[in-house]
Amino acid sequence: MNGLPKVCFISFLFMESLLGWSDSECSRFQAVVIDDSFPGAYQSAFADINNDGKLDIAALGEGASGVFWYENPSWKRRPICTDGLQGFIDFDFYDLDGDGDLEAVIASDFNLGKTDAGGTISWLNRRDDLDQPWSIHFIHAEPTTHRLRWVELEGESHKRLIAAPMAGPGSSGPDFKQSPVRLLAFSIPAESRKEAWRFEVIDHSLHLLHGLMVRSNEIYTASLEGVTQFSWRDKRWIRQTITAGLQDPDNRSGSSEIAAGSWKKGEPFWATIDPWHGNQVAVYAHASAQKERLQRHVIDDSFVAGHALACADFDQDGDDEVIAGFRGEGHCIYYYDFVKDPEELWRRSKISGDVAVQGLAIADVDDDGWLDFIAAGGSTHNVILYKNCGGAHSSSP
Repeated sequence: MNGLPKVCFISFLFMESLLGWSDSECSRFQAVVIDDSFPGAYQSAFADINNDGKLDIAALGEGASGVFWYENPSWKRRPICTDGLQGFIDFDFYDLDGDGDLEAVIASDFNLGKTDAGGTISWLNRRDDLDQPWSIHFIHAEPTTHRLRWVELEGESHKRLIAAPMAGPGSSGPDFKQSPVRLLAFSIPAESRKEAWRFEVIDHSLHLLHGLMVRSNEIYTASLEGVTQFSWRDKRWIRQTITAGLQDPDNRSGSSEIAAGSWKKGEPFWATIDPWHGNQVAVYAHASAQKERLQRHVIDDSFVAGHALACADFDQDGDDEVIAGFRGEGHCIYYYDFVKDPEELWRRSKISGDVAVQGLAIADVDDDGWLDFIAAGGSTHNVILYKNCGGAHSSSP
């Protein structure tokens, strides 16, 4: 991933054969209902919260729904935060104080209609009683903070916390172009309960920043400007545009979600949902004969409010697959397998229409060697684990 050219030129190549789907049902995944009564379920994560060597599931409900975790393997629901904060929007986990237990960071007080206020960022530690909500500690307030991710940087002993607001202060719809957001990196203080968290501004140029992905020591954002990469090199951040996304002067442009994948030869590709809350799933990859040029392949244009995206090698064939879903009318989660036959490049199959998916997370939750994923559905009020059945099933027709 570090061998990317300094400038990426974009070739817009729309392949009609990719859009004439003949869907099959994807039998690779078995659905396990974790929670069927969670209004506004928005984000999900895997984390060993009780430190027993098993991955638990955590879910966040936007607004006032709260944050909870589900203990593996009973999936008993326990609280992380049910009061003291409001307007929940995102979270992540890391042992930030070095005590051997994971802490949570939570973004709350999110309101896109008030871009000059809110955006509370907090860290929370688990109590000895697993049935009690966690203790809350303030970090910072950055209006419209929308995404939080931990990143491990070369040469540093502790991860840094990346905070990405959605809209710049004082900006307003529909495009929120009046001011850019501040993409922030926080350092953990020696006394995390007492000292203020220092931060640096990684970038101050993006608008309507929605997607945030961390991979190795690199950060990727999805915004009106498309997909932007920030790499940590020689103790400084290097910015590079990966793609401008879908540029439409009459509507919102850019990208909304970003995920990175690779093929068996190690060649990278990027998957996006274009534009903001858009209808397209696109894959950007290097043209085989011209490594400095990216081709844009639209592999789906049927989404209504696209909002979830991930890449991983679910079938262990050496090529990463794409999982994407939308939360609007007809909500669905699809599986896209790279096949590259004379008729199509990506074969789409339906995973589920049961979740108005807003957030996805991937891990091998049962330690069987096959990657699973968790989906959180807002209007469907549910959290569902999709367990990978491995070699016993195939997603191909």
